[in-house]
Amino acid sequence: MSSKTKLSNKLIPNHIPLNYAARQKERLEKNWSKFPPPLRELLEKVKQCKKCPELVKSRETYLYSEPTFGYGNPDSPVVLVAQAPGWLGCGTTGFVFEPLSRTGKIYEAVLRAAGLSFEHVYTTNLVKCCPRGSDAPTKQQIRNCEIYCLREIKLINPFSIIAVGKLPWDFVMRNKLYKDYKCHRVFHPGYILRKGFGIDRYISSFAALLKGEYKKGASKKGLRRWL
Repeated sequence: MSSKTKLSNKLIPNHIPLNYAARQKERLEKNWSKFPPPLRELLEKVKQCKKCPELVKSRETYLYSEPTFGYGNPDSPVVLVAQAPGWLGCGTTGFVFEPLSRTGKIYEAVLRAAGLSFEHVYTTNLVKCCPRGSDAPTKQQIRNCEIYCLREIKLINPFSIIAVGKLPWDFVMRNKLYKDYKCHRVFHPGYILRKGFGIDRYISSFAALLKGEYKKGASKKGLRRWL
């Protein structure tokens, strides 16, 4: 079990310093301030959501006590959809694939290998609130939350969607997003970590997919400055 500390009854993993978490929150808010009005309106709606009482309660356990939201380029030709915040990363800082978490370090390596950064790609969670401990979101929680993710995707209007893990891929298929976008599935970094091998191959193959889709999508959307 990961080590943790308490601050005003909040569980905080020891690998994330409090001052770093504060800087990450500022980073999020700076990014969000540049979003177009419809995306900012959706952000505010998500922050007010109380559809899942158990998630409202569980998220208050962690340092980042609000629903999370997407981060990155609102004109991104690629939207990457992860599963849900985990308390060892996003649940503490609000940052999807928090770079100080184990899975976040792998995702950051993928971005670097693709010649991209967190600011280039729009990355979000299917479920916006952090479940208790390491629990996966329930079917009802996904049903309650996926309307927000669908709206995010519609507003970004990407060329491609990359689903990271089974639940995001199920969401893509259930909502037939493949009719309007190129859709791809990759394993979640956490699965690769649990396997304990194949990390380098995972990073290189994921990066090749991301780089290729980003370049094709940027060309289609006329985003020459991102090529």
